[in-house]
Parts: sequence; C-alpha cells; structure tokens
Amino acid sequence: MMSRRSKGSKENLKVVRSRTRAKLSDLLSLDFFGKRAVACLELPAPEYATLSRASVPKLKSVAEIMLSSWSRLIEGELPPVKGCKWICPHGHEHRIEHIEIRDRMLMIAIAYYDAAVRQFIIRNDGKQGNPPGMHIRHIEAVSQKLDVSTESEFDLTTMKTARMLYFNGLFYAYFAGLLRRSDGPKGTTDVFERNLHSMLQKLHSLPFAPKSAVLQLAVRRMLQGLLDLSAEIYGEVAPRSPHHMPGVFSAIRLDELTSLAKRDKAAMQRYGSKQVEKVFEWQLALIVQSFGLTVVSTRSGQKTVDLLCISGSPDQCTFLLEAKTSKSAYTLPTSDARALREYVETVQSTLVNLPRLRFVLVVGGEPAKTLRNKIINLEAKVGVPVRFIAASELARLREGLPGPLPMGPFVDRLITYGQILDGAFVDSIVRAYVKEHSATSNFVETLLSIRGVTSHRLPWMDGDPACELGE
Repeated sequence: MMSRRSKGSKENLKVVRSRTRAKLSDLLSLDFFGKRAVACLELPAPEYATLSRASVPKLKSVAEIMLSSWSRLIEGELPPVKGCKWICPHGHEHRIEHIEIRDRMLMIAIAYYDAAVRQFIIRNDGKQGNPPGMHIRHIEAVSQKLDVSTESEFDLTTMKTARMLYFNGLFYAYFAGLLRRSDGPKGTTDVFERNLHSMLQKLHSLPFAPKSAVLQLAVRRMLQGLLDLSAEIYGEVAPRSPHHMPGVFSAIRLDELTSLAKRDKAAMQRYGSKQVEKVFEWQLALIVQSFGLTVVSTRSGQKTVDLLCISGSPDQCTFLLEAKTSKSAYTLPTSDARALREYVETVQSTLVNLPRLRFVLVVGGEPAKTLRNKIINLEAKVGVPVRFIAASELARLREGLPGPLPMGPFVDRLITYGQILDGAFVDSIVRAYVKEHSATSNFVETLLSIRGVTSHRLPWMDGDPACELGE
C-alpha cells in the first residue's frame, strides 16, 4: 500500500505501532524532543506500563520527565517529528503530522504524569519529599491568568486552563491526604477537600473544550486521575469501630462554633435559619460540660438565660451563660440587657441552695465597639460581673486544655479581667492549667521515684502552652 505524501515530498512516512506493554526503562529514557521522539508515540496507555511495580524514587523520575515535557509542549514547543503513520492498538492506520503529533504527545505526557504522580502520592512515606509539581512556585505559575489571543492558540489555552484546574486539584488532594493520615484534630482537612471538589467540578464543566479529540481525551485523563486519587484518599480512613457507640461528646464541633455564632452561609445552609441558635446553644452546653461543669438548659422561647452552669467542689460556683448568634457584631441590645437583669435577680432570689452566682458569660460571634461600655452599665445594675467571649476564643480554650477547666484560676482571672475576654485571657488560663498539672505531676513523680518507678508525661504537657493553642 502506497503511503500518502506531503506536498513535494518523495520520502515515505515512518510507521509507528502502538505497543501493548512499556517497561520502566523505556519511560526513564524518553525524550520528547530528541532524535528518538517518535518512540513516545509507541507508548501504550499507562495502565499497560509497569508503574505499579516501580520504586518510589523511579516514580518520581518518571513524573519529572513527563512534567517537563508537558510544560514544554503546552507552551507551544513542537517535537522534531514532522509526520508519521501511526498504527493504533486496534490496528487502524492514521496519518498524523505536526500539531496532531504534538497533541498526541501532550496527551501521553499528561496521562503518564498523572499515573506516576498518583502512585507516588499513595506510596510515598515522606522520604522522597513532595511529588513533582507540588511546589508552590509551580502552582502559582500554572495559575496565572490565561487569555485566548488567536484562533490557532485556542486548544493550547484551553489545555492551560485544564492544567491550572488539575494542578490546583492535585495540590488540595495531596495535602488533604496527608492531613487525613496524620493525628491532627478532626476538621482540618475540610478546606482542602472543599477546594478539591471545586476543582473537580470546574474541570468537569470546562466552559470550552479543545477542538482536538486527542486533547479532549487528555482533559478526561486529568479529571479521572483526580477522581481516582480522591477515592484513594477517602478510602484510607478506617471505618468506625463497631464496638464504639457514639455519644453526645462525639457531636462536639469546635470548628463550627464561630460559623454558628456569626450565622454565616455554611451554618445557615447546614442547619437552617431557625435551628442555628439552638445548635449553637447545644454546642456550648457540650463544651461547658466537657470542662467539668453541670449544665442546665432553660426552656426555649422564654426571656431567660440559655444555660445555668454549676461547678462542684473544691471551687464551687454558679454562672449564667447566654448564647448569642448574629451576622453583625454583638451590641447587647436593651431587650437582652433587661432579660439578663431579670434572670440574675430570679436566680439570686430562688436558687439559694446552689453555689453563689459569680458572673454572667455571654458567648457570641464578635463584640461591637460599644459593647464594653454597655456591659459596664449592666454590671452596675445586676451586681455581678458580666463578660463577653467570642466563640472562636472559647473554642481555642477548649483545644488548649487537654483536661477540665481549672475553675479557681478561671473565676479569679475572669473577675479581675476586663469586660471582653480576649486571646490573652485564654492564654493565661492555659498557663494556669499547665502550672497546676505540672505541680501535680511533679508530686506524683517524686512519690513514684521513691519506689523506683519512672513515670512518663503526656506529649502535650512537655512544651510551651502556646503550642497547644496552635501558635
């Protein structure tokens, strides 16, 4: 069979057959822009290569080769192959030239990079560093604003957009996986997972598809690669033990507390506008009880304080907790001040068998600039200290204390502090806890050492208390 020829050309086009298998050595010796560039067109789909048996360092080398070739091709550099007859895996003959060859090589580089980098991410134990392409400078470079200037650049510009979405998605997937495997607190992966889902959605609904069917297949490869990696990441989390029965403390969501207090969009969508305040109050009740106090909730729908909190011995006291949710900064409106004053009077006159009422604590999103003076006026009327603490600081206090709240130092510090309990107040309570715990630990260690017993401190008690606060 005579081959078709280019204009004025008398030489036959080279025949390139797609192979059924590819060795690792073939991948490591590839040169998309060298004399043997045509060998790239012989590669089968990555599923038929030996990547699954390659070592992690070799996977990194393959990913680096493919990433470099991908970058050069997408910037418009053409491989030296002018044209060839390509025999596809189904045995069909295709004549491909110039741009078609570049597109096919671009698809090959993308497919093999994705396959190699996913294997690297799944199997890397941290000794090989981050995968190729995960450096922040690379992410910034591929995320630059893209514009279509001419019709001939349309496909490459589309592929640059797809590349941007893919690498951002890969970045979020990679770090979501690292955090899910770590011992970090629950909820730290949320932002990465949310952004990963956004990249997947945008890549799936890319507003303008490449005209080339080969490049369309390359975009599908990127999308499928991210979906497969996501499935691996989510599958790494061990199922809940059938022997564990979740209780109320499994429902504590410190990461949601500020969203609830500020009634932000996420909280409103999840719980509904009518339930946000109730959920916020319930979360506060769980948190205060986790501090070691008894909490009694008042009846909903009445002008009463939300929670009555009672501390037993040795530091007995009672305090009232008011949960306030608002999109804007909290101002202590007149109706709230009147309700607080009336309920303080009720508690002081009727609940005489309880420990003495020491203070009122208001928990909300953030304080308004006028709140301090309004609280001072309210204190003069109720006769007990009134304090405001932002939900974010209360959550930080709970995260910073691995045990119950030291009520003595807490109450003493609260009463002598200003009307707004800020980060410095939280830090002082954590330091008081560490001091109290260290004194007890030293006492126990001394007694045990007399008997020749060596004790071991828990890891979070060995460092600066600021470490427990994530500083």
